[in-house]
Amino acid sequence: MALPKLDMPTYNLILPSNKKKIKYRPFLVKEEKILLMANEGDDIEEQIDAAKQVISNCIITSGIKVETLATFDIEYLFVNIRSKSVGNIIQLNYKHDCANKSEDGTLVQCDVRFDINLDNVEIENTEDHTNKIELTDMVGVIMKYPDFKMLTGIKNLNNFDDTMKMLKNCIEYIYDGDEVHDINDYNDEEVFSFLESLSQGQFQKINNFFETMPQCVTDADVKCPDCGWTNSFKLRGISDFFV
Repeated sequence: MALPKLDMPTYNLILPSNKKKIKYRPFLVKEEKILLMANEGDDIEEQIDAAKQVISNCIITSGIKVETLATFDIEYLFVNIRSKSVGNIIQLNYKHDCANKSEDGTLVQCDVRFDINLDNVEIENTEDHTNKIELTDMVGVIMKYPDFKMLTGIKNLNNFDDTMKMLKNCIEYIYDGDEVHDINDYNDEEVFSFLESLSQGQFQKINNFFETMPQCVTDADVKCPDCGWTNSFKLRGISDFFV
């Protein structure tokens, strides 16, 4: 006689980038094991791969390719799946200088624990954000959001070459008046030459696309039980929620 199969609840979610409705389930013990094993090491690529695998397993809607989703789609999915799987309340630590922690009155850093509700995490959209970047009256670029597949191929965004590679990967096409240039029709050297020909002001316009991208945010309120110090701030991105 076969062992019973347990029914799992399902939930609906709207992807922030394209407003597509998808269905997902909570992750199981086998998937939590994947996350725990990845978190035991310090390899960020392994942790990203683990998160992608778990999300892919939990999405029920067919035709969703996790590797091509925007980074903020992935973050929003993971936050919601984690909330429905383990619980919506997580406890974080905040470090601050507490004068009451030392006998001589000098400041000593202490950890303050506080809770956040993952169900309150939402997508923050910047009002002036656009994927159409006008470089001149005639020339501009249409951008696409970076996905985790792009990010895993980038070693260091503080490195000029890696930054240029990221920009190239996120350009969908370049237009010159009514003429449209599909980026896939040009080799790396040609695209890099175009990017290197930009002025600092034009380059910053493209960089502003990344700086104003939608992101997961939630409010946090912290109070030190020893000295009564309080602080309110926003948590931004999955690294703020789980690291």
